[in-house]
Amino acid sequence: MQSPLIKEVALSDRYIVDCLFGNTGMASVFKGFYKINNSYILPFKKREYFNLLLKLFHVSYDITIACFPSNRPQFHLLPFLIGAKERIINSYGKNACSFSFLSNRRQEAIRGIHDVEQNLCLLNALGIPFSLRSSNGKVGEMTPFFLLSQEDRIFARDFLTSHNIGCNSDKRGGRDLKILGLHAGAGPIRGKRWGIERFSEVTCRLLREGVFDHALIFGGGDERDDKKRLSQLIGGQATVVSADINKTGALIEECSLFLSNDTGLMHIASALGKKTLGIFGPTDWVRTAPYGENACIITPDTEKFPCAPCLKYPFEDVRPQLGCSSSFPCLESITVDMVYKRVLSIVE
Repeated sequence: MQSPLIKEVALSDRYIVDCLFGNTGMASVFKGFYKINNSYILPFKKREYFNLLLKLFHVSYDITIACFPSNRPQFHLLPFLIGAKERIINSYGKNACSFSFLSNRRQEAIRGIHDVEQNLCLLNALGIPFSLRSSNGKVGEMTPFFLLSQEDRIFARDFLTSHNIGCNSDKRGGRDLKILGLHAGAGPIRGKRWGIERFSEVTCRLLREGVFDHALIFGGGDERDDKKRLSQLIGGQATVVSADINKTGALIEECSLFLSNDTGLMHIASALGKKTLGIFGPTDWVRTAPYGENACIITPDTEKFPCAPCLKYPFEDVRPQLGCSSSFPCLESITVDMVYKRVLSIVE
C-alpha cells in the first residue's frame, strides 16, 4: 500500500529515489519500474545489516520517508543512523514509540482513512500537493499497482495449460472459463484466518453449482501444509500454486475472482484490477481493505461486535496486538453462506 506514494515521488522528477524494502516480496512490486534508482532489501543477518547501514550512510541522503504504518523503533533508528538530513515519518501522539524523537519531520497520522491515503498524505511533506477527496471515493488514479513482465504472463499460461486448466479467455460450455483464486493463509496473525474448512466448503459449493470451473490455491512457502490440506478437501478441481511473487501475481491475473483473508496477496489481486473479496474480523478494514474499483470486503456485524476491529497497531500500540487473545468470535460470525452469497453478488 506504499506503491502509490513511491510512484508519485518517483514520477515527480524532483528527487532521485532509492527504496529500502522489508523483504523480497515488497521489492517485487517494483520489479522493472525504471524510475527507482536503487533498490535495497533489509537483511536479517547482523553483519549484512551493518554493512548496508554503512553503505547507505555514505550516500548522504537529503530526505528519508518512513511509509505508514511506522510506529516502531526501526523506522526512526535507521534514517538517523544513516545520517539523513530530513527524516519524515508519521506521528502517533501519546502512543508513539520511545524512539520517535530521532525523526525531525513528523506529520500527524489521521485516524479513519485507508493506508494508501495515509501514505499519499506524506507527499505534502515533500512539497508535492495532495489532499483527500471529500467524498468516499478512491483517490483518482493514485491506486496500488503490481508490475508483471511478459515472462511472468507466459509462465502463468504455461502453468494453466500444463495442469489442463486453461486461461480465463478460454471457453467452456460456450462461456468464458472462470477460475477462483483462494488465499486461506494469513501469516503470523491468527485473527486473520477465516478457516481452511470454511474456504473448502464455500469453494466446493461454488464449483458444484458451476459458478467457477476451477480453483487455484495460493500462499507462501510457510503455508505449504495448509495449501495441501485445502486442495485435498476441495478435490480434483483445485490446484496448488507454488511460485515466486511475480509469477504468483500473473496467475492471480488469470482468476475471475480472488477470495482471501486480509493478506498481501489480496492487495496484489486488487492492484491487478481483479474482482477481490477480502474477509475481515479483528483487523481494521478501514485501514487495510483491498483498494480499487473491483475490491469488496465482508466484515462482522459491528452492532453484535462493537469491539471490532480491535487491532491496536499503530495508533494504540507499537506491536500488532489484537484485543482478543485466543478466540475471534467476530471472524467466526462470518458464515459460509454469507461469503457464498457475497461472491454471487460480485460475479453475477
